[in-house]
Amino acid sequence: QAGWIGAWGEWYYSTNNLNNTNDRRTVLKRFLEVLPNPRSVQVRTPFYKKDIFLITDPLTPEEAFSGTNIARTGHHNDCFLASADDYGTYRDNVADKLFLSLDTRFLPMGGETCALSTYSNAENAAAQFAKMHWSFLNSDYNKSVLNSWRTSFMDTVKQQLGYRFELLSGTYQDSVAPGSGYNFTIFLRNVGWASPFNARPVEVFLRRLGDSTKYLARLSDNPCFWLPGDTITIGANIQVPWAAKESSYELLLNFPDPSPTLYKYPAFSIRLANQDVWDPSSGYNKLLQTVVVTTKAKATPVTGALVFKPTDGTTGVIGAGSTVTGDFRLVGNYPNPFNPATTISYILAKPTRVRIEIVDVLGRVLESTLEQEQAAGEHHFPFSAHQLAGGVYFYVVRAGAQTATGRMILLK
Repeated sequence: QAGWIGAWGEWYYSTNNLNNTNDRRTVLKRFLEVLPNPRSVQVRTPFYKKDIFLITDPLTPEEAFSGTNIARTGHHNDCFLASADDYGTYRDNVADKLFLSLDTRFLPMGGETCALSTYSNAENAAAQFAKMHWSFLNSDYNKSVLNSWRTSFMDTVKQQLGYRFELLSGTYQDSVAPGSGYNFTIFLRNVGWASPFNARPVEVFLRRLGDSTKYLARLSDNPCFWLPGDTITIGANIQVPWAAKESSYELLLNFPDPSPTLYKYPAFSIRLANQDVWDPSSGYNKLLQTVVVTTKAKATPVTGALVFKPTDGTTGVIGAGSTVTGDFRLVGNYPNPFNPATTISYILAKPTRVRIEIVDVLGRVLESTLEQEQAAGEHHFPFSAHQLAGGVYFYVVRAGAQTATGRMILLK
């Protein structure tokens, strides 16, 4: 949440006369520059965002998650349900609420209540939480409002803040021959009030019963666009390795945090809302489906480019999109395929000068997108390909004397 202006950091009061559009714009711009690009900053009212960026229309799906400052500026409301205009949160009740309801489809929204009112009853609260796509609520303020919800509504609030994915059904092959394509379709539903506003990969695992052998395929689906009320279809044809041992395997679904430092921790993976599907030791969701890999199964064609690849379950696919060179590690880019934006991630063991180039299939450098000294640690570089045609491209990351290359697919 963007503070620094006013005693409460809400950008309304200011003894230093900073409560104006130009100074708010300066503060917001600096916050966005300092934060890693995938992260968002929240402003206190929708008209602050409108005035700062000189806009009237909310984000479109095409603009969402593009890495621009507009696409990274979210919202918070610290007087939710306090009055018709939430104590000045809305300058124009109709226009601002409509803008907020559409903008928050792809941005974080949250805050706190501040006073009991005729608007804070459970029925209206539920409608407004849903309309404005709330992901979080301060559990300490305002106690009068929160206590009025304790008897029946608070459980609903806890369950529906943010996203909540339910597994509805699926169609699966019971058996598959080594080297063949494995077909499945999974149906989920988002019954929460919001969608994920941070990137999440969608991964499918085959885990052999009886040992730790695992095969992983990462799909191109993007959960950030799984909006409230949506029924989501995840389907693929994935080749089973020729070397896969004949055995029974569990089929698993995984939504890990893409950060290399958090990927392996189950607490940071998305858990489906269903009973008896969560594996707390791995963070995987069980689809309650066993797949038998056997040469006796009828061979099925491979219709796509996806392949189940061996993995240790801690950093993703072994040897796929993760290049290690000395003191420098290229993690890869996500999402991939993408349209129009993706994020290139890498890790530096020590301070290093980094240069990133985008190259086409003929080896021509299309643009140099970054050249700067960077500190040791994990880095995420957003790349937008609005100006490029669809196809295969490469990114070359040069860290000091070391170089690594990744492959990415732009879908248009």
